[in-house]
Amino acid sequence: DLSSFVLKNMGLSGRNPTVEIRGNSMLPLLRDGQSVTVDTSMARGVRAGDIILFLNADRLVAHRVLAVRSAGGGRRYIEKGDNQLVFGIVNHEDLLGTITAIDGKIDLVGDTGINRAIIYVYTKLSYLSAVLYRAIGVIYGIFFKTRPYPGIHLFHRALLGPLHLALRLALRSLHE
Repeated sequence: DLSSFVLKNMGLSGRNPTVEIRGNSMLPLLRDGQSVTVDTSMARGVRAGDIILFLNADRLVAHRVLAVRSAGGGRRYIEKGDNQLVFGIVNHEDLLGTITAIDGKIDLVGDTGINRAIIYVYTKLSYLSAVLYRAIGVIYGIFFKTRPYPGIHLFHRALLGPLHLALRLALRSLHE
């Protein structure tokens, strides 16, 4: 399948390969240089709140799933980096796997209770902020014929900043 082929050609093999994160799109949860474990079988399915790994152009990308949609007999995932304002769409066929652990210590799949609740609330607010960002950008562009007002970035950070911290602290406190 595609995920095995791509990962094997990148020098990664096995059912749960480890991938090194590059970039800051998933701050504060995933930092540049951290290693993550990838479940290429995706046996439990993909749901909102999960972090997926996919190929975008020629690089691996790890982003959070905000929503799962069915389209034309297939599944599509609305995804966004935790540290980004805009979202994208990934087809199921383009998935390489789901991130199940960070640095071999933080289990992203087995967590229940407060962690799952924080991830759920974070995911919904992140989706809302991305939709609002896009809507405000369109409205601002119509009236002022320019890019969105930079203040929207402050709105995004104010809305999601405390949840970023809560998510990171909750996951770390249970797994350290």
